[in-house]
Amino acid sequence: MPDNPAAPHARPRPLPPPLSAHAFDTTPGARSALAPPPDFAGDEDAYVQVIRRRYRQDPEARQCILLAALRANQAFGWSALSFSGPYARWAEHLIRATAVRLKRKKEEA
Repeated sequence: MPDNPAAPHARPRPLPPPLSAHAFDTTPGARSALAPPPDFAGDEDAYVQVIRRRYRQDPEARQCILLAALRANQAFGWSALSFSGPYARWAEHLIRATAVRLKRKKEEA
């Protein structure tokens, strides 16, 4: 069957690599669930607000954050997680808080 001459011949764009659920680079603009946007220059409080908004709006980022929190609740789970970049301490705090919240929900169920 011949090609449809009206069909565009553009190649499909490759998908970006998936976000990691164990290595988090917090450098602004990095491809990470816990990285702020490229033009971000805020303090720690602004960083937390940006990541909370991403958690609510981006299903892929939310999944990575939840997977990291679940891993943190496992034996030796923290040893499998890495945080780098200028907001690494705050990113670790967010994962720790999410892990506590998940553990509490599991105990209440």
